[in-house]
Amino acid sequence: SDWADAPVLVEDPQDAPGAFVDLGTVRVIDDQEFINLQLGVGRQVNAQKLDGTIQVILNVDGSTRSGTTLHDLEGADLAIELTPQEGERAGMGCSVITFDRKGRPRRRSPYDIDMVLAPTTASDWFEIRFRRTNLTDSVKTIRPRAKMTGRVIAVDRNQRIVDQTD
Repeated sequence: SDWADAPVLVEDPQDAPGAFVDLGTVRVIDDQEFINLQLGVGRQVNAQKLDGTIQVILNVDGSTRSGTTLHDLEGADLAIELTPQEGERAGMGCSVITFDRKGRPRRRSPYDIDMVLAPTTASDWFEIRFRRTNLTDSVKTIRPRAKMTGRVIAVDRNQRIVDQTD
């Protein structure tokens, strides 16, 4: 597997047995062109039609001076939402939110960062790939091997956090 030797970005124990997902290991592989994440979710689900929303929050440049603080992650530049909820309606698909140097959010299409989510069927893990250039207004290009940090949050349809990586 390509992921066997991939560095772990965050590791979360199985601690949410009643939630729609039980977040696990997040691994990262980056090259000159793309950043690839593998996200373990603990059970077979469809990432684009969850019973809640998974937020993958990243500080992609390692700086706490750019971006914003989101769910205790300082310097968050990017948030990828799997099954973003729209008001009272159940969500579907995925979305991207980037934050400028002053922390102002901008909702963008996943296509803007050449994001790919796989598989498109139910699985207990997902891969997210996005281009490292033109990512945000404040971070034009992420250097290979940049000190990236992140958190993953699972929120139910009532916007309550039901699991999060430590």
